[in-house]
Amino acid sequence: MPDLMALLATPAPFRAWLTRQSAARAVGKTQSPDQCPLATFLRAAGHDDVLVGRWELSLQERLVPLPLWASHFVQQVDGLGITGTAIRRRKALHLLQHPEGTLAA
Repeated sequence: MPDLMALLATPAPFRAWLTRQSAARAVGKTQSPDQCPLATFLRAAGHDDVLVGRWELSLQERLVPLPLWASHFVQQVDGLGITGTAIRRRKALHLLQHPEGTLAA
């Protein structure tokens, strides 16, 4: 299992994971700490007990601050819709490249 901090040090591992996902399937959901795209990514990397918030994540009941890029990403994802709105690969990749704005429909 890759080290959690190494996975989050830069967006590169997350971006690589996103590019391997099916374009047709959701990579996560908005405003859902256990189903946001970053949580889905970390679970796929073997970190099963993870919840992702806007500023930190919880792993086995331990709080870990998110890097700035990840915090911006989570805030952008959560701004895309009401709780549980599916996020597809295309939107997630766009938000990684353009953290200042959201992707239009």
